[in-house]
Amino acid sequence: MFTARIVGPREPRCNTTTFPVNDFRWQHSMHELAQVKKSSVASRRQMPSPRQRHRKPKTLPPPIPRNDDVDPTTISVDRLNARSAFLLAMAVTSFAAFTLFTIAELTHHHPRFLFADVLQGDTHLTAQWALLLAVPATSAAAWFPISISHAPRGVLRITSSMPTPSSSLLMKLARRYRRNHMFAIYQSVGWTLYALFVALQLICFGSDSVHDLPFSRPGSRSVQAVAAFIAEVLIISSVLTLEKRRDRNRQRRKDRFVVQLNNFNNMLLLVGATLLALASEYTRMFPHPSGSSVGYPMATGLGSLALFVTALFNTYGLGGLINNFLIPNVMIFLLFAVTTNLSRYDVALYSFLAWAVEAAMMTSRSISTILYLKDSHNGLRKEINRWHVKYALPHIVTGCIPAVATYRHYIYDMEAFVPVLIVSIVVYCYELTFFGNPQETGCRERASWVNGHSFLIETTKRYFNGNIIRMAPLDPKKQYILGFHPHGITPISVMWLQFNAQWRTLFPNFYAHILTAGIMHKLPLSRDLLQFLGSREVSRQAFTYTLQEKESVLVVPGGQAEMLEQQSGKNEVRVYTHHKGFIRLAIQHGVPLVPVLSFNEGEMLDTIRAPMLQRWSVKKFAIPFPFFPYGRGLLPIPRKVHMPIVIGEPLQVPHIAKPTQKDIDKVHSKYFAVLEQMFERYKDEVGCGSYKLVFV
Repeated sequence: MFTARIVGPREPRCNTTTFPVNDFRWQHSMHELAQVKKSSVASRRQMPSPRQRHRKPKTLPPPIPRNDDVDPTTISVDRLNARSAFLLAMAVTSFAAFTLFTIAELTHHHPRFLFADVLQGDTHLTAQWALLLAVPATSAAAWFPISISHAPRGVLRITSSMPTPSSSLLMKLARRYRRNHMFAIYQSVGWTLYALFVALQLICFGSDSVHDLPFSRPGSRSVQAVAAFIAEVLIISSVLTLEKRRDRNRQRRKDRFVVQLNNFNNMLLLVGATLLALASEYTRMFPHPSGSSVGYPMATGLGSLALFVTALFNTYGLGGLINNFLIPNVMIFLLFAVTTNLSRYDVALYSFLAWAVEAAMMTSRSISTILYLKDSHNGLRKEINRWHVKYALPHIVTGCIPAVATYRHYIYDMEAFVPVLIVSIVVYCYELTFFGNPQETGCRERASWVNGHSFLIETTKRYFNGNIIRMAPLDPKKQYILGFHPHGITPISVMWLQFNAQWRTLFPNFYAHILTAGIMHKLPLSRDLLQFLGSREVSRQAFTYTLQEKESVLVVPGGQAEMLEQQSGKNEVRVYTHHKGFIRLAIQHGVPLVPVLSFNEGEMLDTIRAPMLQRWSVKKFAIPFPFFPYGRGLLPIPRKVHMPIVIGEPLQVPHIAKPTQKDIDKVHSKYFAVLEQMFERYKDEVGCGSYKLVFV
C-alpha cells in the first residue's frame, strides 16, 4: 500500500521515484515508471547525449521549505481530502447523537417537553445506533495511509508507509502500538469505554430484572452516552497522533488541520459537559413528583465531570493549555461552584479543610526531604535510598487523606461528595507535576516565559526605578555562577533582573537559572511560577546538575542567614560571608564567578526582630520563625526605592576536582575583595555615597 506525499524536488530519498505531477501515470512496474520519467524529460529538453537524459529538468516546481523555515503564507493549500472530512463528520455526528440521547433521557423526568414522544422513540434508537457504530467506523480510518494534513501542490512522491498487504492484522496492530505510545493509550482507553457502553446497552436490552442496575434504567442512561462520546473523541485523537509520522511537510502546528480538529473535539467535550451540568441542575431544582429523578442529577453531574476531565487532559488545544497551568488554587473556586446544597458555613469549613490537607501534604514532603538530606549528607551518601520507608511514609500517609475522605463521603452518601471528589482529583492531578524532580532538573521550564516580554516584569522594574550596570559582557556560549548580594528580606530584584528589556540588551541570549529556597518549590502557585521561569531549588543536587548541563546559575549565597541581618534606614549593605559552598562548586567545575551587587535590596522590606528564635528555626527547619515582612504602611508591600544593580566582571577560578580548604579560602577571599571594589567604585555613581559595606 502506498502513500501519496508531497516533498521538495531536490530532496534525495532512497527507494523513491520522482516525476512531475502533470506527467504522472499510475504504473505497476518500476521499468514502466522509469520509461515515463525519461520520455517526460526528453520531451521538455532535447538532450543529445545519454548522460544529459539523466539530468533533472530545469522547469521544476518551487522548493518547499523544510522544518522550521516553513512560511505558511507561501504554501498553496489543497482542499481537505475524504479522510479529513470523514473524521470531522464523525465528530459532529457522535456529538449530535450524544446530545439527542441526553435530551431523550431528560424527557423521562420532564414528559411535558416538546417532542418528548419523538425523542423517546425512533430518535433515541437512532442515537443509540449512531453511538454504537461511530467508534468502529472511526477506528477503521487509522488503517488508511492517506494523510489528512494540508499539502502544497508540487512534486508527488510515492513511498511505502504501511505494512505490506500480506501482513496479518495482528502484526499491523502490534507495530502500530509498539511505534506510537500515544496511539496505544488513546486506542486502549477509547475501546475500554466503548466496551463499557456496549455492555450497558446489552444490559438495557436484557430482562427486566437487570434494569434496576445503576445507569441501566430509562432516565438514568446519560452516562452511557458519555462513555460512547468520550470513546469516539479518543479514537479520533488516536488517528490524529499518526499524522506526525505521515506528514512530511512539517508545517507549523497552528496551521495544521490536525490541531484544528482536536481543538474542535475539545470544544465539543466542553459543550457537552455544560449541557449535562445544566440538565443536572434543572432536574435538581424541578424533580419529578414520583421521585424517579432522584439519582439523575448525580449521574449527569459525574458525566459532566468526566467530559471536562477528558478535555482537560487531551493532548492538544484547550485541554493541553489548561493542563500546563493546573494548580490546586482552583480548588476553592470549583468547590464553591459545584456545591449548591451546602450552607455557607459548610462551604467555608470544606474550603479550610481542603487547604489544610494541601498544607499537610506539603509539610510531609518537606519533612521527608529534610530527613533524607540530613541522613545522606545532602545526597553525598549514595547508599541511602531516597525511597526508604522512613522518608516515604510521611508523604504516603498524607497522600491517602483525599482518597479516604472521598470514600467516606461516598459510603455515607454525604452532600459534599461531588466537591470532595473534585478536590481529590485536582490534588492527585497536581501531584503529577512533581514527577521528574522539576526543582532539580528544570523539566517544567517554559521557553516562552523565559524569553518572552512581560508587562508585569517591566512594570515592577519601573516601580523600583531599576537600573542595570554592566562592567563586562557575558558570553552566552560559556557558563558562569552569578552571586547576588545581599539577600534582603526577600530578593525581589532577582525575579525581574533577567526578564526585562535592558538585561536582554546588555546580555543578549544569556540566562542563568535562579536557585531559590526549597520551600518555594513546595508551595503551589509559587513553585509553578518559579519553575516555568526556569528556577531550581538551592540544593547541592540542583546546583551540580545545572553545572553538569553546561548551564549558568544565579544564586544568593547569603541565604536566610543574610536575610536576618537586614535592617532598613541604616545606610548599610550587609553581606553574609560564611557560606562557601558555591565557591567549592565553582572550583570543582572550573566555572567563573560573577559578583552581582544590589545597593538598596535591604531597604525594600523589614521583618519583626527575634534574632535568637529566628536563627534557631533557620538552623533546624530552614524557615525563619517568626517571619512577617512589611514595607509601606506596615503591609507586605515593598517600599519604592531606587534599585541600581551592578553586574561584575567574571572572576576566573582554578579547576580542581577535589579542592582543599586552602584553595576554597583563597578564591573566597579574592571574590569578596572584588565585591568590595565594586561597591567602592559605584556607590557614588548610584547615589549611595553614604552607605557602608559590612561583611558579617
